[in-house]
Amino acid sequence: MNTYSLLFILSGNLAESEVPAVLENVKNVLTAAGAEKIAFVNRGKQRLAYPLGTLYFGYLVNTNLFLSPERVSELKEKLRLESDVVRYMLTEELAAIKTAASYTGRRNVVAPVTIGATRPMGEARPKSEVDLKTLDKRIDEILQQENITI
Repeated sequence: MNTYSLLFILSGNLAESEVPAVLENVKNVLTAAGAEKIAFVNRGKQRLAYPLGTLYFGYLVNTNLFLSPERVSELKEKLRLESDVVRYMLTEELAAIKTAASYTGRRNVVAPVTIGATRPMGEARPKSEVDLKTLDKRIDEILQQENITI
């Protein structure tokens, strides 16, 4: 079983009192598709970045769940047929994110990664002295090797 994050938008035409019933319906769809340990985070009614048809608002809901990779296409098909789900995005959490989340005790937290050598902030880069005669000589060597004429 892999860990997935599901973000979906419910229709903004729903009344606030109808949202829990729709979430329960979506939870039933998820469990029918084989999802386990479903946790909803309702972000509330939000103005959409751009209209989806005639919808300008939608209820954003984020969900973390465990699902077998073989059942992902089945879940996507069921979500596509759900009338109150306007849009959805299902992503698999990467191993690095899982490791960082277990280390910090929080979900969806990515630990900073250092690549290569670093220097403390505010410290200037070391300046290298360049001799112009040496530089001209090296440029001439390169041009002669590649038979380039200027």
